[in-house]
Amino acid sequence: MADGPVHQKAAEFPIENGMNLGKLLTQVQAIRGLGCKTPIILFTYLNPILAFGYAQFCHQANAAGIDGVLVIDLPPEEDEDFYAMLQEAGLEIVLLVSPTTDPARFIEYFRGGAT
Repeated sequence: MADGPVHQKAAEFPIENGMNLGKLLTQVQAIRGLGCKTPIILFTYLNPILAFGYAQFCHQANAAGIDGVLVIDLPPEEDEDFYAMLQEAGLEIVLLVSPTTDPARFIEYFRGGAT
């Protein structure tokens, strides 16, 4: 809990050094080209995906070899269409559950109340 500042600092360092989502996807594709079979989950904020474009992101992430996506600042109820796009592109959705998550909300999502 309360890892927000840690996640933010971890995101700032690569950005300050020229990293962006397009470069990351190129790097993942190169790693896959070397034969890496380890599942790769993209841990990101929504803003880089918005700037990239939902459809372009879903297509390129899948093509690069990303297996799943954890968008840490996008609750599933906030953009069901985007989560559906991820699934349609063959990308797994990773969600975090905290000790304060209402059990009813958790159960509703996994019983199909959300995408």
